Amino acid sequence: MKNYDLQTEKRSANPIFWNVATLLVLIGTLVMGLLFLDIFLNPTSSLNPFPPPPTPTLLQFPTATITPLSLPATWTPSPTVQPSNTPTPRPTYTLEPTFTPFIIPLKTTPTEQAYPPLRPMPLVHQPPLPRNW
Repeated sequence: MKNYDLQTEKRSANPIFWNVATLLVLIGTLVMGLLFLDIFLNPTSSLNPFPPPPTPTLLQFPTATITPLSLPATWTPSPTVQPSNTPTPRPTYTLEPTFTPFIIPLKTTPTEQAYPPLRPMPLVHQPPLPRNW
């Protein structure tokens, strides 16, 4: 036990190995992040191992409408209404608005109440029920 404090710390034989391994892990993480970003932004990328199915093309049927037939210019004669001598009614007189006075009562007299006034309810104290637990 005399040499307990004097023990030397063991170092790994090759510390450069851990530095290179750390650098490789950081570069790999960066490459994987860029790969995920590329797949997120462009799902149809050739780097995507599971690309989405191609979008189906729009199915177009030939139209079933025909060119509408146009009627000749004078297909059927339209009836014409002859103007008549109908007298125009004379304008009527519209009454002007008149002043109608009204009074708003400021004080009202109390009226007979249909129900008696409310009284406070009595306070009833009920002791708590016994408990079975």
